[in-house]
Amino acid sequence: MTGEIGKVFLQQNTVNYEYSPAATLLEIKLLTLLREIIGYQVLPNPKLLAVNTGGAFTFGGYGSNMSCLLAAREKLKEKLRAQGKIFNPRRTKVIAAVPFAHYSLRRSLDILGLGNKDLSDIQLVENGLDREATIHVETEHFRMNISDLECKIVEAEADGTDIMAIYAIAGESRAMGFDQLAEIAELARKHDIWLHVDACQGGQCLFSPKLRRTLLNGIEQCDSIALDPHKVFLLPYNLSAFFLRNPKDLYLLPKGSTIISNEDDSLGKFTPGIGSKGFISLKLYFMLRHWGLENVGLEIDRRHELALRTVDMTGQFEQLVVLNPEPQHNSVMLMYKTPGYRHDHVLFNQVNQKIHKRMTEHGTYMVHTFPSIDDESVISSNKSVQFYPLRLMFGNPNSTEENILGCLKTIIDLGDEILRELNVE
Repeated sequence: MTGEIGKVFLQQNTVNYEYSPAATLLEIKLLTLLREIIGYQVLPNPKLLAVNTGGAFTFGGYGSNMSCLLAAREKLKEKLRAQGKIFNPRRTKVIAAVPFAHYSLRRSLDILGLGNKDLSDIQLVENGLDREATIHVETEHFRMNISDLECKIVEAEADGTDIMAIYAIAGESRAMGFDQLAEIAELARKHDIWLHVDACQGGQCLFSPKLRRTLLNGIEQCDSIALDPHKVFLLPYNLSAFFLRNPKDLYLLPKGSTIISNEDDSLGKFTPGIGSKGFISLKLYFMLRHWGLENVGLEIDRRHELALRTVDMTGQFEQLVVLNPEPQHNSVMLMYKTPGYRHDHVLFNQVNQKIHKRMTEHGTYMVHTFPSIDDESVISSNKSVQFYPLRLMFGNPNSTEENILGCLKTIIDLGDEILRELNVE
């Protein structure tokens, strides 16, 4: 919070080195540190040039993901040009586990001009086009099925579709599932496809040696990465970042004004869609100096351990069922069981949505709900069925097992109460 307040009083504009030399140099140092933590090559940078960081800070995951996909689009254009081909946005797609991808994927593809939402059904049929710019990969355990991913790549190549990128996820925003990055990177290299990973949630595991090995193996092989410090490091909004494996790929991004930000030591040259930008990274600098990297890692481990403990505690209550019984990191999705819940999904969802509404109104415990498939087949193997779980996360360092137990009991009490109101036995 002190860093956020300091940003206001310092009134830096990091669009240009001349306007904010100290802030620019500190941001370059921070970007270089994060690049090193990711495992990317760190270029010698005696002049502290912004381009050598291979990344930039943005205002949110949307901006970071879009910047990476923009670089992927421009890289595809280079590749096609070398093959004597022309980039055709109507026949260019991104491969992703679509149900688990952040909304920024769809918005980014719209802004980048991919897809055919402007065409009628007749026009689509006449031209052999699809409406969407994504190719969906089947999932299991809340992550991409590697075999299906390879099948979709081969099918797309066979029908003449240009694949702009594989959009992997490290910590999807429901169950915090992590794609198998090393295996996906191998496929991406084999087929010469840009690999982007949205690590806005799961990037926090970079700071935990144990979780990095198990969840982020191969992240340093991805061509681009989006991170969201404001999601996971107890920071005030907004602060996100993106990185490109090859720093020189920053030159793929649209250049800024030759008057204001066209120098290689100016951060504004490499932030698409962003002009003036305050010293938004100052709060991250303060947090890292205050906590230290080791303590940040311990906090990330604590979150995972609390998720595992929550699953154990849920097992004490026959009224609850967990949709991700082996949490990959920091999310537990559970539901209150209703009579015949394995078959009567309407009542099952209705009661759990009512529980969420009442918990929000009461304000004692904060849980989240959203539509999700049952990717572990705990309740149903039918992946066309949407469930509305109650999701617990543990980013608050003050969360305790006592708090969690109270939350679980509240869910049960409210579920019992709602069933009585509905005259359901």
